[in-house]
Amino acid sequence: MNESPIGSSLFTAAQCKVIDRLAIESMPIPGYQLMCRAARSAQHWITRLYPKASSFNLVCGAGNNGGDGLALAKLLFKSGHAVTITLASTDFEVQLTGEALEAWNDLPDDLPKHPFDSALTDESDLIVDALLGIGLNGEVRSDSAAVIHWINRQQRPVFSLDIPSGLSADTGSVLGSAVKADATLTFIAPKQGMFINQARDYVGRVMVDSLGVPAELFPESQSQLISEPLSQMAPLNRAAHKGSQGSLVVIGGDFGFGGAPMLSSEAALRTGAGRVTLLTNSESAVTAMLSRTPEVMVRLASDIAAFESMIQSMDAIAIGPGLGQSDWALSCLERVNSLDKPTVVDADALNLIAQNKVGFHPHAVFTPHPGEAARLLGCSIAEVQSDPVGSAFALQSQLGGVIVLKGAGSIVCNGHKAFICNLGNPGMATAGMGDLLSGIIATFLAQGYSLLDSAQIGVWLHAKAGDMASAEGERGLIATDLLPHIRSLLG
Repeated sequence: MNESPIGSSLFTAAQCKVIDRLAIESMPIPGYQLMCRAARSAQHWITRLYPKASSFNLVCGAGNNGGDGLALAKLLFKSGHAVTITLASTDFEVQLTGEALEAWNDLPDDLPKHPFDSALTDESDLIVDALLGIGLNGEVRSDSAAVIHWINRQQRPVFSLDIPSGLSADTGSVLGSAVKADATLTFIAPKQGMFINQARDYVGRVMVDSLGVPAELFPESQSQLISEPLSQMAPLNRAAHKGSQGSLVVIGGDFGFGGAPMLSSEAALRTGAGRVTLLTNSESAVTAMLSRTPEVMVRLASDIAAFESMIQSMDAIAIGPGLGQSDWALSCLERVNSLDKPTVVDADALNLIAQNKVGFHPHAVFTPHPGEAARLLGCSIAEVQSDPVGSAFALQSQLGGVIVLKGAGSIVCNGHKAFICNLGNPGMATAGMGDLLSGIIATFLAQGYSLLDSAQIGVWLHAKAGDMASAEGERGLIATDLLPHIRSLLG
């Protein structure tokens, strides 16, 4: 099998179609032979993942994705397995063209085929989804939706070819309905949408086979996965002291919102910050922080201007957790903006920027969730979630700096490329998780890492710690559960 020659890069559906055409023209290889390569790869992975499976139902559409399924059906049938092809439409043969028609004509006459019937119950060991491919760019039609719903009802393992049918290859959105696969083998290149948004609930285990397409045929991609970054970090210097490990200030916690900046401060300490100071307008936060984590220096800052020289002495700033939207909060934001220091801008600081339509200095990492992103962009949350990569680029164009658009498959964007994290779990959708992330990223800024590196390392570390903490169960996971894992990951 052929591993991807382009590492962690991700591609859109349009780019994959261009690569496919270039491969056929320049390798050169007939399109049907490329389809047969895909079928052989699928047979390899099915045998590897489902070694006891002996009966297969290949649900095929009339496009090239269905052609891949037909070519695979022939291989499985010739290997002695019980194979059935379910044809997604009654006029299936009439709709076939190109390579898919070649695959149809190449099938053995005695290979069973029958039109889709929603009343039937599948008895095979494995369903292969070859219904719709990456070319889908609108809502799934009702006839295809009926097939998808039937597949999802069968309580059989499902192996999708290229992408689960009904899933957008670019945005990860479900286009009306989508197949829930246990595994997906994607061809030529990994698709951007398979790692973001709703896709994580549909793709299952993802494998990639380039089908032998050489690296020079791949264009520059606009997105890539965040690779494990910790091995690239500099080891601790044996002569290190607290002044060399980065000093940062967390600004937040107006009346009644003291917990959020406390979490940011604790996360900063566990990430290795040498010195952490919390500036808050909450007396209860001062008392709680001193009793809970005495290593954090706490100041009650009803007048932020009085602390300007102290803030100026810090290596980095995190502002926003529990900040509120009062006059005090706005004065804090304006003061931090005037200092032009490496800053993480989160939560209410983002809401103040949106509400007051003010800019911010470019040496910042902005960390909105979809709701905050929608307010900043002046659109709906649904619009943000329908195209998270596009939204991240739009936010970066508007704000500058580096964007971390939080969500299922958090996205780090510097305006040139989007870096997607494929770690994390639903248990992390609880209060306080974003506050931890602010403190983590601010620590790396304080230690001299660039905006982009700080954001990528921070997002990966946060998500990985969340996955480790979820080993005991995703339900009931809370932010502080991540803290010991952050420390252990950093070694």
